[in-house]
Amino acid sequence: MKLKEKRRKLERKVNSLEEELRLTKEQNSRRTSRPSRLTKDSQQLSEAPNKLVKSLSQVLQEKTCSEEMSSEYLPQEDLDNLDKEALKYKLELADEKLKMMQDKLKMIEEEKMEDVYQLTEMIQTSKQLFKEALTMLQKSKCVCS
Repeated sequence: MKLKEKRRKLERKVNSLEEELRLTKEQNSRRTSRPSRLTKDSQQLSEAPNKLVKSLSQVLQEKTCSEEMSSEYLPQEDLDNLDKEALKYKLELADEKLKMMQDKLKMIEEEKMEDVYQLTEMIQTSKQLFKEALTMLQKSKCVCS
């Protein structure tokens, strides 16, 4: 009976993590304004290791609880297999999140380079327009005198 409850809890956690992953992917697919995206991405990058450590510590706590509670009901091999599967799943989730964050970082860097290029072009255009205006003024001054 307790094993079934525990399995339901784990399934709920898996479902919630899958939902979180889906929501994160949806958020990544939406385009947001650059400043808000940069702050959000930097926050997520700084929070990622903490979340991973917390989730791994939760898995380890579950493992110790499961060993204590269900060792009477299941053989040790089955418990180890369940724990290994849970850890593999958590590792896969962490890998997915890492890949997503690397992609975000790459996008941010590309946008940054694009912005630098555009600003450089704007500066060059401004310089050229300034020089043209200066020559026009100098010509008009020469004609007057």
